[in-house]
Amino acid sequence: GVAVSPMLTVEEAWMLCSVARTIDPDAYLAVGHVPSTGADESFPGGFTIRGEKAPNRIGVEMVLSMFGAVSEGGTVPAWNDLLEQVRAKTIQSAWVTAGYPTPERSWCDEATAATFEELSCLVVQDLFESPLSNRATWCLPAVGFAERSGTWVNCGHRAQTFEQAIRPPAGVWPEGRFFWNLLGREGLYDPESIRKQIAESSASFAVLSGEVPSIGLDLRLQQVAVT
Repeated sequence: GVAVSPMLTVEEAWMLCSVARTIDPDAYLAVGHVPSTGADESFPGGFTIRGEKAPNRIGVEMVLSMFGAVSEGGTVPAWNDLLEQVRAKTIQSAWVTAGYPTPERSWCDEATAATFEELSCLVVQDLFESPLSNRATWCLPAVGFAERSGTWVNCGHRAQTFEQAIRPPAGVWPEGRFFWNLLGREGLYDPESIRKQIAESSASFAVLSGEVPSIGLDLRLQQVAVT
């Protein structure tokens, strides 16, 4: 099973799912833990601070839908669904991507981490040590938001691309570069080429085949225009 973190970009999520399905065509895919600080806060003028602190949950859900990771109810499996699969012992190994910037408070507590203890293999890809990484067979580094490049889809279904602002620490590969190499791609990681490949494979992302303006593109409006 694979937990696809909502901190990953659309391109990284797509490559991770591709790697997983190359290893196991039936690999269980779910959205990773979605951090939240509570309810939304709205202010005069329409400004809202979202309680959800994940930049790309919707983008990851859209990517997982491309891979057929949709339940009978039409929803994409979430973190708790993956936990249930592990508890039911229908999953023997797991790859959990995280990358949550909260070193002062782990996103995964001891009780949740204990759920994974009986797996034959556990890969954890994260920024900081956690009860889950302490149980991992393999620990892989993750990078922060400013150390990656690609596309995020925000809560308003607006897709925005961005470039890497700073380099990660020496020896640390951004997830995009790591997944790119696992897929056997040659040369330097090129998120634009992955984005175009995604756009060619999905009507939901079709508009991303061209240039994306700095203000982004509303994917819902673009889909209406296409239909």
